[in-house]
Amino acid sequence: SGINTIEWNFGDASPIVSTPNPTVVHPYRNTGTYYVRQRIITNYGCQKDTIIAVTVTVRRNPVPQIVPIGNVCAGQTVTLSSVGSSSFDPINSYYWTLSNNVTNSNPIFQTTLSVPSTIIVNLTINTIYGCSRTAEDTIFVRPNPDLTPEIDHQICLGQSVTLHAQSDVNDYHWSQIGRAHV
Repeated sequence: SGINTIEWNFGDASPIVSTPNPTVVHPYRNTGTYYVRQRIITNYGCQKDTIIAVTVTVRRNPVPQIVPIGNVCAGQTVTLSSVGSSSFDPINSYYWTLSNNVTNSNPIFQTTLSVPSTIIVNLTINTIYGCSRTAEDTIFVRPNPDLTPEIDHQICLGQSVTLHAQSDVNDYHWSQIGRAHV
């Protein structure tokens, strides 16, 4: 009287599942009451049907959203924000992980990005029902310019000085801060 096959009809128009295993996992997509039929077929062809009502509540995943930052300069403090994230169910936790090993559990937080690099930012939001989803963004930490102008010049009265800054900067703005008198 061994079990040969167990057929599962999940009551949601999905295909019938035949398995020798007494336990199955089935994903329901909609909230409702489903009448599940379990048909056990023995090695001798005997059958027994059991029908049970299963009430399922399908919870929606939250929608995390990271406010984009884009490019920043090395040493700059940035504010990471989940403003715009949404959820039908109450949010239980926020969890930020950055590829530079920074973590935080607040919806909004600040961190200083000191080293030029590409930082991958992940924000995972969890609801009180255990539903979760992760969003990802990228921050590009750019190096600060390294300006080393030549500063010592000896000229005669009425002559000009040519200043040259050595850097890969695209745009320079020179200004006179003060006047040195000797």
